[in-house]
Amino acid sequence: MLFQRSICTVMSTDWSAIIVKWAESATRRGSAERGRLVKFKVSVVESFLTFANKKPDNATRRDVRLWREHLSARLMPKSVYDRLAFISSFYKWYGMLRNPVKGVRPGRPYSSYVRQDARRHKLNKSQLDDLLRNMREEADSGDLAAKRDYAMLLVYVTTGMRREVLAKLRTSDIRMGADSLTLRYQARIPVAYRKTDVRKIQRLIREPEVLRAVKDYLTAAKRIEKVDVPVWTGHAIGQTGEKSLTIPAFVKNLKKHAARVGLESLQLSQVRTSYLTHRT
Repeated sequence: MLFQRSICTVMSTDWSAIIVKWAESATRRGSAERGRLVKFKVSVVESFLTFANKKPDNATRRDVRLWREHLSARLMPKSVYDRLAFISSFYKWYGMLRNPVKGVRPGRPYSSYVRQDARRHKLNKSQLDDLLRNMREEADSGDLAAKRDYAMLLVYVTTGMRREVLAKLRTSDIRMGADSLTLRYQARIPVAYRKTDVRKIQRLIREPEVLRAVKDYLTAAKRIEKVDVPVWTGHAIGQTGEKSLTIPAFVKNLKKHAARVGLESLQLSQVRTSYLTHRT
């Protein structure tokens, strides 16, 4: 949270429970990141109320405006917009007649921001090769987390699958042959205008380096013989169990590698849009 004052000074237990209930209802069930997103949405609303030092039904547009200015000095425009959208969603969900965000929230900055920001452009083949080379060198040194990150990135740029699907892969979804790797998983795909459906998808990967990297990681992690467990797990000191690696953790590790090859501002979306470059 951005603010240090205790939320208990401005909000009762009843309000805390209401905010949690809103966050749960406003987050899609089945999402791999649902638990993290619920906590984040709750923290955003609590941060606003703590900043305003008021209960939800007493907050005003002036409070929202001041909070927006406070956030704008620290966060990117889209991050500010998203937080204000969460606040507005909470007030609409609760059914309050007076929504303090109305008339204060700025216009959606995302589309123009993407077009104007060069950092969002996809990586060219040289940049992607440099990143993969750096990650492979560390993976070949024996670092288990580096082996995982390298294999995970290769699968990502080879298939172009969504990050949520990548994170949820299980060993039962993988079939390794002598010279190919087959992935079977479920994903939500468009079937008509503004309509999607969950379909079973099968992807055949024939790139030898992808097969080698995945097999090397699963062997080193002693997971190649296990059935129906997460493929990608955390390997920090003291971290045990069969919990899937989260996408934020993967992105954090990826940015460390990217910084070493001069890509300090790399975004994961750039990597996904580069997968066709990797295949050519």
